[in-house]
Amino acid sequence: MSTEADLVFAQRAWLDRRERLLTVQQQKIVARSLTRLAAELDRVDWSSWTASSRVKTLELIFDVVNRMRGRQTVALRKALESISKRAWFDTAAYVRALDAKFGQPRGLAWETIEHWQTRWGPYETTRLRVYRRSFRRYGAAAVADIEVAIGQRVLLGRSWHDAREEVMAIVQDKVEGRMWMVDRILRTETASAYNTTTLQALYEEDEADDPMLKKLVAIFDNRTAPDSKRLHGQTRKLSEPFYDPTRGREFRAPPNRPNDREILVGWRESWGSASAFDQETRADASEPELEPAAA
Repeated sequence: MSTEADLVFAQRAWLDRRERLLTVQQQKIVARSLTRLAAELDRVDWSSWTASSRVKTLELIFDVVNRMRGRQTVALRKALESISKRAWFDTAAYVRALDAKFGQPRGLAWETIEHWQTRWGPYETTRLRVYRRSFRRYGAAAVADIEVAIGQRVLLGRSWHDAREEVMAIVQDKVEGRMWMVDRILRTETASAYNTTTLQALYEEDEADDPMLKKLVAIFDNRTAPDSKRLHGQTRKLSEPFYDPTRGREFRAPPNRPNDREILVGWRESWGSASAFDQETRADASEPELEPAAA
């Protein structure tokens, strides 16, 4: 396998591991929040379940869920910073390796923390508003599910102890049942941070006499959607959008949709034809049972 294909597979493997770690981290935040809620409900004693205790219980639940999504946002923000930094230096390593392979080694003046920080700051500010809203929707949906479920149970007049146990069971079921929303946020934001940073780094190498192009690389496994297979290898100038014919839409960098796992890499015009690279990156050699997608 070529050096460039090895580098791409290593990038994708690292991203997969990072997403799994983020998922575990978010699950722990949810578990700790539910533990806090149980402790807070244990500290109150409203004798029996009444209209008043229902209102107070829902207020406690809302408060705990609100604090939970705040912790989720902070955790993701810290993670995305490290993901962006990794993308910046992954891109530098990739460009240096291919420049050396094709006989054009050159220095990369932008391969510094300071250069990365100037790019990351504006992006982080803009993107923070996006996933903060996403976590807010997750929290609101979970609370709404809880409120409906509690309203459907016949709890009026039952002892507070019995009602509390049933309420906690409902909360756990509904909060964890909405974790698919958190998973989607993690995948979307991880892909966005990594690929947008890669694009920003590639701009540092775009020269008039030797343009840097951008290329889509799909992940080929049993989860790969037909649209990703069709987009694999699509190449554009850095300033031009990719085009997804399935959805009839343009996009600057992945993700193009929820759960989109493509990554973006660079390709100098002076490196020559990328046909061998496109073919090599169609399937990971560690999964030989996969059939290459039709062009």
